[in-house]
Order: sequence, then C-alpha cells, then structure tokens
Amino acid sequence: MSKIFISYSHVDKDFVEKLVEHCHIADIDIWWDDSLKAGEYWSPQIDEAITNASAMILILSPNSSVSPYVTYEWAFAKGLGKKIIPVMCESINRDTQLEANIDTIKQQYGVKLPQPQIHPDFILSHRIDLSGQNNTPQTWKKLINQIHEVLGNFLLTNLSPYAPDAVKIAYADLKSSDGGKRKNAILSLSLIESPYAEDALILALEHDYLDVRWWSAEKLGKRRSIKAIPKLIKCVSDENDDIRLYAVEALIQIEDKSIEAGLIQALQDKNQDIRRKSAETLGKIGSIEAIPSLIKALDDEDNHFSGRICQILETFGTPAIPPLVIAFQDKTNSEQVRQLIATILGNIRSSEAVPVLIQFLPDDSYIVRLKIISALGDIGSSEAVPSLIDCIQDVKENIRRRATQSLGKIGSIIAIPSLILALHHDESYHVRESAALALGYIGSPESLPNLIKSLNDKVSSVQECAIRALGKLGEKGNLDAMKILIDILKGNLLLEYDSPSIQETVISTLLSMNSNNPLVGEIINKYIHSGS
Repeated sequence: MSKIFISYSHVDKDFVEKLVEHCHIADIDIWWDDSLKAGEYWSPQIDEAITNASAMILILSPNSSVSPYVTYEWAFAKGLGKKIIPVMCESINRDTQLEANIDTIKQQYGVKLPQPQIHPDFILSHRIDLSGQNNTPQTWKKLINQIHEVLGNFLLTNLSPYAPDAVKIAYADLKSSDGGKRKNAILSLSLIESPYAEDALILALEHDYLDVRWWSAEKLGKRRSIKAIPKLIKCVSDENDDIRLYAVEALIQIEDKSIEAGLIQALQDKNQDIRRKSAETLGKIGSIEAIPSLIKALDDEDNHFSGRICQILETFGTPAIPPLVIAFQDKTNSEQVRQLIATILGNIRSSEAVPVLIQFLPDDSYIVRLKIISALGDIGSSEAVPSLIDCIQDVKENIRRRATQSLGKIGSIIAIPSLILALHHDESYHVRESAALALGYIGSPESLPNLIKSLNDKVSSVQECAIRALGKLGEKGNLDAMKILIDILKGNLLLEYDSPSIQETVISTLLSMNSNNPLVGEIINKYIHSGS
C-alpha cells in the first residue's frame, strides 16, 4: 500500500501529467487513470485503487468542483480514513465561476447530474496552492515533501523505556499464563493516569492472548483514547469475531471523527451485529464520507439490515444525492441496490434526482421501473409528468397503475386528459381505480363529468374510487360533486350497477369530508335536509 491515488477532472489532465512527472522523479509510486474521458460511467477499478492507496492527491479546480466522480472519489477515500492532500491547480471562485461553468460541465458528462461538492476544508485550509503565480519550484518541493511525510507515518510499536515502573510491571504481567493475572494487569493499566499506560493498552491490542486484546479494546473505548484509533481500526479486520466486535464498540465510545474509517470498514463484516452497530453510529454522527460505503451495504443479504441502511441514507438528505445517483447509474450494481436507491431518492424528495430517474425510466428491470415511477411521484416534480404520462400506455398493468398513482401525487392538470382516457378505456380495473383517485387528488372541475360517468363502471371497486374522488373535489369546494354524493345517498341518483358497498362508501366519504372541512359539513347537512 505505497501508491498515491490522484483524483482529478479530465479537463485538468495537463496539470496532472506534470504532477506525475514530479512524483516519478521523487520515486513516488502513483496511480492515476490517464485514459479518463468525459461522460464515462464509474469503473470498479477506481474503488479498488483508492482502497489500496496509502493516500490521495485531490486536484482542486472549477472543473473538479463540478465533477460528481471527483466528489465520489474524495468522499470514498475520506470514508476509508485515507490521508487527502488537496492541491489547487486553478483558483475556485465559488460565487461566480462555478455557477457559470456548471451547465457546460454537465453537458460534457453526457447526462444531467446533480451539482457535486468539494469539502470546504479542502478549499479554505490545508491545501497546497499551485495555481497561477504560485506554481513555483518551491511549492512543488513543498508538495513532494508532504507526500513523503504522509508515506513515512508509522504506528506505535514499542513501549517507551521512560514508562513508569507500575506500567512496565503491569505490561509484563500481560504475558502471564494466569488469566486472572492478565485481567488484573489490564485493570491496573486502565486505572493509571499516564500516557504510557495508554500506550501499553494500545500495544496490547496486538497481544497473543485473545482476552488481553479484547479487554484492552474495551478499556481504550471507555478511556475514549483517540491515540488508539489507528490500531482499533486495524482490529476491525481481525479474524476473531469477538476482537472485531470489541474494537467496533470501542470506536463507537471514542466518538471522534477519525473513527469513521473503522466503522466504514466494519460495514462489510460477516457479523451482523458489527455491521448494524457500525451503520447506526455512522448515521448518528452524520458521516458524509460514509455515504458511498453505506450505499454498497444496500446489497446486504439481510433485508432488515439493508432496509435500515435505506433509512440511514435518507437522513443525510441532499448531500447523499451525488453518490446515490452515481451508484444508480452503475448497472454493475445489483437490481436490489438500484431498487433501494430509487426508493431513497424518492424519500429524500429532492428535484435534483429527477433528470437521472427519468433517464433510466426505460430500465430493463421491471421492478426498478416501478420504484422509479414511485420515486418520481414522491418527489412531486412537474418535470416528470410527460414521462409518467407515457407510462400510462405501457403494456404492463402495474406500470400503468403506478404511473396514474404518481401523477395523482404530483397533481398536475396536464395529466388530466390521459387519466380520463385510462379511467374509461383501460382494460384493468386496478388502473381505472387509480385513475379515478388521481383525478380526485388533482381536484380539477374538468374531471367531474368523467367521474360521474365512472359511477356506472361494471366493477364496484372502480365506482367506490370514483365516489372517493368526488369527495376530494367536494373538500375543495366543488358543490356539484357534493350534491352528486348526497343524491346517491338519498336515492335521487340511481346507478346502473348499485350495491350496498356503494352506499357505505358514500357515507364514509361524506363523514371524511365533514371531519376535514367543517364548512363542507354545513353544506352537506343543508343538502341532506333539503327537499331536492
């Protein structure tokens, strides 16, 4: 793991080639995709390269700031706990330049993608500026030195000879064949208020005795030892289930931002309890860097766990959209993952996701299409209406039905003619039911005569949906719709296909209208007690 990964926009390739040359001269092994082109879909090799890298160089520019792929790369690397070295090759004016370039960059990528982001820490501080007049030999040397420093970091390996005798004695007792003596030694180290005692507990995480390792992890967690985080993260990969569990629980107790890398790694653990605790904590602390790994966890074979991951991702809101969109576009992801992503995007209810959902609406997966249609309805953007109207003509009944439901949620009057056609002519009574209800939700007076006509549908459930739709119109002040319901109740309007359930539906609809709008209730009472 000695490579440095370079994350950049293809537009900045000339600068990156100079960086690669400097690294080669300094004997620094780098990984970069020199075949990168605009609009290419995500490559699984990118994840592998980032995972195997020691650190990342993030090239900052107006181009990389609007690249969803660069956003994904730095978030994925940050989530894995990789050291990120921000290098600015061109100044970023976030107030004007990004807004001017965003549409052009989106067109270059070939699809409509939501606006990505660059972490503010990378722009405001800790960066090496090689833009404009700052592009000097001295600055390049500074960058190379920083890279060497990152690669040269190492973990604690030996107890200091300056440690107090009490620490040395307790540390030596950890090798005892007596389990009780080992446990007392760990207890003694946990009670000694000395950084050397903390070092001893950290070193004990790699002890030959399993009990020493898990007791040490437990005590370091209670101690909230930030210094122990790198080795606790290493323990997350231990072959022993108990060691991994104690390490994850210790990281959770420490509550420092740097624990995220270990918890992200634990999302792939074979132990369900470890995966669950890690995911819950990442959601609780709102780790943006964890989003790409949480998305990968959607493919978990435990449906309850993947469902919980959905809920956690939804809590992130808008920041989750760029990586969700990238993962949704990647058809190497399983059907389950793409279904769940569509549902999450719908529940986040951000219009940023609409263009990509529409783009993949003709998906070859029937279930994914259903999820996309539902998501578009939940988001409620009028931008989706034409595509949903097209779905009313689909050969699959459930696609047509789901499309009518989503159009009802959106409430656009543009959909009324298509919904009326479905109400009267669709061969599926389920679609006719949904079309009636959708017209009620839209609430346009234009729907009234068509809903009245559907009162004579041969299927009673369609009639009942038409009655409920008339109730929705009535709630919005349509007096004619109210009168139709009263006439049915009083027997003034005879239906061709009447049944006791029709009367019950009218009564429940009128009661619902009364509870939702007291003024409507007064009008209903007036009609009921009138002679007409």
